[in-house]
Amino acid sequence: MIADLTAVLAKRACAALVPALASVSLGYPAAYVAVHGLKASGWPPSFLDPPNWFECLATLDGRSVADAYVAMAIGVHPVFADGGSGEAAALFASGWAASYLLAARSTPGVNAIRAAIDNLWAVIAILSALSLAGS
Repeated sequence: MIADLTAVLAKRACAALVPALASVSLGYPAAYVAVHGLKASGWPPSFLDPPNWFECLATLDGRSVADAYVAMAIGVHPVFADGGSGEAAALFASGWAASYLLAARSTPGVNAIRAAIDNLWAVIAILSALSLAGS
């Protein structure tokens, strides 16, 4: 019984962590390149262009990562035309949708919507942990 519960919890944790980590690590550079193109000479000068973004991830600079997403969420990020709110909404929705799809596959017999909401709270906890790790 406990082994079954542990297996279900492990599947749900993966269903939350995989899309969250993918969204956090690849979402910002994907949005940056989608808006400004692949040619680096056409990018606006900023601290967090894609190469610097991956450097922040490699050095576990959670503060810069969180600051970028917060600026996008409230629509004040300087490198996006609308402040990044549209891009932030798309990244959030795609991460949640991936979590929903993985939750539906990984937990048969469990309400997939409830599992996806639980996964959403796990994503929020991960982002909060990243923010705290950088401060």
